[in-house]
Amino acid sequence: MNRRGDIHGGFSTDEPSQDRHRRGGRPRHLLVAPLVWGLHFGFVYGASALACSERALGLGTARVLVALASAIALALLAWASANAWRLRRGPAAEPETPARRQRRFLATTTLSTSALAAVAVVFDTLPVLVSASCS
Repeated sequence: MNRRGDIHGGFSTDEPSQDRHRRGGRPRHLLVAPLVWGLHFGFVYGASALACSERALGLGTARVLVALASAIALALLAWASANAWRLRRGPAAEPETPARRQRRFLATTTLSTSALAAVAVVFDTLPVLVSASCS
């Protein structure tokens, strides 16, 4: 086992395992925002390419699909932000331990990457919604 108590071995040996799982704040939560943004980015530019190549999609259909995908992506990012905010705040009576500091750091980082990804989703969506043509 890992004696240092880093992210691979859990947060700390002074916390029961069920408390760690209940409180959340795992490093994998950091991947939610970039994954949502990356999938949105690929979908937006794929739909735009299909619309501009005059295949199955028209420009109006692509705009509707992109707006729907953006709404879904922003909802997922809002959910991730709300979860990170809840973890960041935590119970007020909880003592300040290394495990709590790690959870707060992961939650703060997740919150900031979710906000950055939300801005990126909005900026990815704007050209498709504002542009009148494919050129």
